[in-house]
Amino acid sequence: MAKTIIEFDLSGKPASVNGCKARKDSWKAQVQSKVMALYTGGKNGEKFTVKIFYFPHNEQYCDIDNGLKYTIDGMASDLMDNDKTVTRIITERFPKIPGASLIVPLNIAPQIAQVIKQREISKSPVYLTLVKVEEYDYNGGSLW
Repeated sequence: MAKTIIEFDLSGKPASVNGCKARKDSWKAQVQSKVMALYTGGKNGEKFTVKIFYFPHNEQYCDIDNGLKYTIDGMASDLMDNDKTVTRIITERFPKIPGASLIVPLNIAPQIAQVIKQREISKSPVYLTLVKVEEYDYNGGSLW
């Protein structure tokens, strides 16, 4: 099992590569603020796996590939020597589907449950993102 470097959640719709500059800068600043508050290890030249799970409040969400860039860029300045050290990305969108179940590995169930709970109890619609960065663990090319 790979060592976790940092994990955190974010509120708001992720900035898209197709979006306006102010939104991109705002999203990157939110990511950077979380990293600065939670990570004290200094820049790291190791290879990383980045996991990003999106929990939109409705069907109006950004494409998952468009939401990656500014999330990773926001982490890179304080965590990584360069975002080229991201070797693996795992991402998924979990739209709100009434009555649907979500099956997740037991080790991340508490974090996922907390994010879903935040989305459910919010007075206004909330788009939540769960981010986890791990040391890259070579698995011999077995991806599935």
